[in-house]
Amino acid sequence: MTTSFKTATVLCALGMSLAASDSSDLPGRGSTRHETAHEQAVSLETVLGRAAAYVEDYRRILGGVIAKEAYLQEYSDSSRRTLSDLLLFSSPELSQPWLAFLDVLSVDGVPVADREARLRDLLRETPEVSAERWERLVAESARFNIGPIFRNVNAPTMALQFLTSGDQPRSSFDAAGEDPVEGTTAWMVDFQERTGPALIRGREGRELFAHGRVWIEPETGRVMQTDLRTIDQTLIPLGAQGAVPAELSTRVVVVYADDQGLGISVPTRMTEIYRLDEVLPSRSAGLHRKIEIHGEAVYSNYRRFEVDVSFTVAETP
Repeated sequence: MTTSFKTATVLCALGMSLAASDSSDLPGRGSTRHETAHEQAVSLETVLGRAAAYVEDYRRILGGVIAKEAYLQEYSDSSRRTLSDLLLFSSPELSQPWLAFLDVLSVDGVPVADREARLRDLLRETPEVSAERWERLVAESARFNIGPIFRNVNAPTMALQFLTSGDQPRSSFDAAGEDPVEGTTAWMVDFQERTGPALIRGREGRELFAHGRVWIEPETGRVMQTDLRTIDQTLIPLGAQGAVPAELSTRVVVVYADDQGLGISVPTRMTEIYRLDEVLPSRSAGLHRKIEIHGEAVYSNYRRFEVDVSFTVAETP
């Protein structure tokens, strides 16, 4: 698959931001390793080197795939279930090589009637995707999301990018102990993105420096689970009333498992939590409004997408 880019821009915002709590509440914190600081630093460096090699091979091997996505969203008293084809693309020569598009087939069990021809068929007919068409595909992927928080980052492999050799120097990493994952002892490694350009952007292109945790098989560098978080603080316009301060926190946890058909490890489950906390004006004092959206995607039936697709994405402002 060939892919051409200017600069990929990932937007997760409503005019708001993405958030995270500190790593103390990350799941799966296990026992600490009994090593000297020097031994642990050397070991962590080795494990991160193996993870970088693994991710770079993974991007090359993954190429383009299609999977079935069953997605449940819950917001307030409402919920929505969608069944989609997920088209996931990667290319090793890109700084942000993860692209994902959803072709929604049904909503709450009802087939989507006003959709165009199947996305995979459209890409077979016209494999060159312009920046304008890319934006339309992203918008279409988010069309059936519920709740007031707009989100269009739907590539479950996004967190892997922080482990590439090109992006590791922009983050700090700390060993956080061991944790059994599917019968394998994995290293938990916490990370904090420190310098730009940030991989995730919010309202008006503002950089959002992510943090989180990755679970790595130390002998091979295989990534078994990721926990990606961002936080952003901004002002939400209220028309004549001016603007109110708000904070949007985002957490995305992805679990991987081996796929016998593809011969590689693939995302099997992605859980998302979006929390918006805004201060509304009142005559006496500010009132806090909190919004929370939960999502869970389950992936199955992976297969290869055997078409060379070329993308051109508008430059980041």
